[in-house]
Amino acid sequence: MTAMFGTRPRNPHPVASTQLKTPILDHNAEGLKVENALLYRRLLYLMQQDLKLRAALELATGESWDSENLTDLTGDQLEEIVANNMAHGLQIPIDEARKRVRDHKIMANPAQSKGEKASP
Repeated sequence: MTAMFGTRPRNPHPVASTQLKTPILDHNAEGLKVENALLYRRLLYLMQQDLKLRAALELATGESWDSENLTDLTGDQLEEIVANNMAHGLQIPIDEARKRVRDHKIMANPAQSKGEKASP
């Protein structure tokens, strides 16, 4: 098959098909150290944000959220958890809590809710 089409010379530096959002700074040891430090800094920031959000959930619900894996939850599942905790904490019917959660979501994200249809 190669005789029919010939062989293409291999490019030692292939052209990237997409532009990288955060390209590697340098291929030497110093560049890799800087890149690793930037990634580690970002990881620490995200871990700190996760702890703050879990602490806010604990303050709002009175339950421990340390062992919960929130990354696997869909938006609807998270809304249901919040509504259940709100209904329990405020001693209101679950339908009222669900309505409040929807209303709060719309108030917090007005641009996002413009594209969605209003629920009855």
